[in-house]
Amino acid sequence: MPSLLGYVERKGELPKYLTFSSITALMAFYTGNEIREKALIGDRDGQECSIMDEMAVLEFFATNSEKTCTDFVQAYLSNVDFHSQDLTQILGLVEAVTTYLEGIRTLGMRKALEKNFYYFDIKD
Repeated sequence: MPSLLGYVERKGELPKYLTFSSITALMAFYTGNEIREKALIGDRDGQECSIMDEMAVLEFFATNSEKTCTDFVQAYLSNVDFHSQDLTQILGLVEAVTTYLEGIRTLGMRKALEKNFYYFDIKD
């Protein structure tokens, strides 16, 4: 988060790649509503995966990750326990993360990357 915050402070705008990778992709990865054996249970292309972290983090995502994109982003960015500040105060961040997350949810990660960063030629 320091890189993103430093960029915003220096440039006065959001860093597109950091916004996508350090916030939105993390939120997409931590999507799941079940905690089993101290892990959040996620789904990656139909395969179950176990996401390990501190229990408070797992509980937050289990409670919030299936909300609408807007509500999930608002809950995550305003959680001062994660970033020591309310990130919703950064101009345009809620909107950018919400747009990226909606893309991931509707198109999948690969297509969302291609849509937002069109010059990437993503290969298998």
